[in-house]
Amino acid sequence: MRLMQKDLRPIQVLRASREKSAYVGTQTEYKPYSTIKGHISPVTDNFSISTYGERVTQMYNVAVEFGEDVKNGDKFVINGEECTVVSVLTYSSHLSVTVERTGIYGHGV
Repeated sequence: MRLMQKDLRPIQVLRASREKSAYVGTQTEYKPYSTIKGHISPVTDNFSISTYGERVTQMYNVAVEFGEDVKNGDKFVINGEECTVVSVLTYSSHLSVTVERTGIYGHGV
């Protein structure tokens, strides 16, 4: 099953990189890694609701094409908001990524 191409939206992927800092030693910064396309929808399944509780109101499910490089801990930029990847499920035709909104992109968290 291919994802409907007309429903896919571009999503910027940010990946953590450890930088040396004269002030603290090392610090983690999220830098642009790639741009992928995905279908974004709110989290509504009962399993996620029972797992994440009230946090589910701040979460999205993102379906992306199989083979995209997405890991737990990456961040997505969706509608100008930073969203942290909390789970990645692999299916035969696509990846189901659950993300949680964590802040406005470019304003720190």
